[in-house]
Amino acid sequence: MASRARSGGLAEVLRAHVPAAAAVAREALEARLAELIAAARAAWPGLAVAPAEFVRHLGERLGEQPDVLAALRSWHTADLYLACGCAAGDPAALAAFERRILPGVASALARAGVTGALADEVLQAVRVRLFATGEGGARIAAYSGRVPLLPWVRLTATRQAVNLRRRRKTHGEPQPDAELEQRAAGGDPELGYLKARYAPELSAAFQAALATLSSRERNVLRQRFVHGLNIQQIGLLHHTHRATVARWIGHARTVLLAETRRILGARLRLDPGELDSLMGLARSRMDVTLGTALGSQP
Repeated sequence: MASRARSGGLAEVLRAHVPAAAAVAREALEARLAELIAAARAAWPGLAVAPAEFVRHLGERLGEQPDVLAALRSWHTADLYLACGCAAGDPAALAAFERRILPGVASALARAGVTGALADEVLQAVRVRLFATGEGGARIAAYSGRVPLLPWVRLTATRQAVNLRRRRKTHGEPQPDAELEQRAAGGDPELGYLKARYAPELSAAFQAALATLSSRERNVLRQRFVHGLNIQQIGLLHHTHRATVARWIGHARTVLLAETRRILGARLRLDPGELDSLMGLARSRMDVTLGTALGSQP
């Protein structure tokens, strides 16, 4: 693999892990990968991650991405370069993580009221959690680069803080901070980051998509998700069979998701994986979102 890197074969290293990379011109892919490596080295001076090893690490995380160049433009590859070095146990990478990432984590913990000895214990737990090599390797290897590294580590630290508080709690001590508990329950840190970053855009796109529905479709959705009527009751109101109402609702939901995706894709420069994640979030919360959006309309 090192000989491939020396002979300018980084594109082939990536193609071995990302099928869609075969559709990108070799020269363009080589140039883009060289730019990413140069930018990563500038961001993290002193790290000596082998180019071929980094591209392999990157390719394993890109996987089935259909638009490789779009992903390479939007993913946080410099942070992934650091994570790659940390996963390999490189002392320079671990030192850079300690110097550049952990202070931001400590600041976030302090804002949540985790200070002093507890904060030190949390940070140590984060080190063990991310860098200890078990059967599946170091946990830091799970970082994909789709979001910045700091918020990804910050959520790990928040969960560790909640766990430590629970273990240390004795009778009469206060319960873990509610805000801290809420942050720790945030699920996938990458999805949580996308949700927080693009929540206004997702809401605006959903509202715009809602406006494309017919007045009958909006009225039926309002009756279902705001007023809580079942499809039998809605059918009686519209003098139609319940199966027809179910089709109306199903069609409206399909149109809403498709139009929301189209609007988001046009407004934001997201790679397909990020767009899929946002749409998965929209789909999972559609009933609640419909109730809120339609309930606020006259």
